[in-house]
Amino acid sequence: MPAHATGAGPAIVCVDDELGVLRSEMEVLGLAGHRILIAQSADRALKMLRLVAVDALVQDYHTPGMDGLAFTLMVKRLDPAIPVIVFTSFPDRVPKGLHELAFRIVDKGGDVEILKAAVRDALAERRTFHGARAHLRYHVDLKVLVTMLPKRKPGVFWASAQSLGEGGLGAEVSVALATGDTVLLDLFLKEEYLSLPASVRYQTDAVHGFQFIGITPAQGQKIRQYCESLL
Repeated sequence: MPAHATGAGPAIVCVDDELGVLRSEMEVLGLAGHRILIAQSADRALKMLRLVAVDALVQDYHTPGMDGLAFTLMVKRLDPAIPVIVFTSFPDRVPKGLHELAFRIVDKGGDVEILKAAVRDALAERRTFHGARAHLRYHVDLKVLVTMLPKRKPGVFWASAQSLGEGGLGAEVSVALATGDTVLLDLFLKEEYLSLPASVRYQTDAVHGFQFIGITPAQGQKIRQYCESLL
């Protein structure tokens, strides 16, 4: 069974030790337009959350490999704003502490529309400053060479990329750039080297978001393969 199903919508991690449940979640939530990543253990899910920018999490109360409450606490330490939906066959057994941390408790025995609605409501409430992205964004620690294009004063400097996906990257840069500025980004991805033009999508203090311009399917595949190799 693949580790993820890629769609066009928000990214959701589903955690359960039962493959049948995960298949059902991939089908139900995937058809609703979400991108689903699955994990059969708490450790696997936490690794995904450290590497991928995720919009919501659906977990069983009995999280495989870890107490459900302890797992949720670790998730919240990684991303306090992430909405957690507890999808369980025993909603009456969910402890008070997990009730307080969870966005919603959903009974596995109920209508699948209830789970879909819970995910929809959670995503609507989550604050995503930079809006929806067309591709998954992975957390990385990567040096990127930035070359200013003639529109502004020429210059070359290193930036520290913090997130990367087929659509672009987020990085801390030492030079303040304006939204719409264009640059050339040189990426060194293990054995692969890519040189991609990009525009500044947003700027918050030193952190800038860059959107790739004219990226080819082959270049996108190389970025995706590099990112997935981190999981």
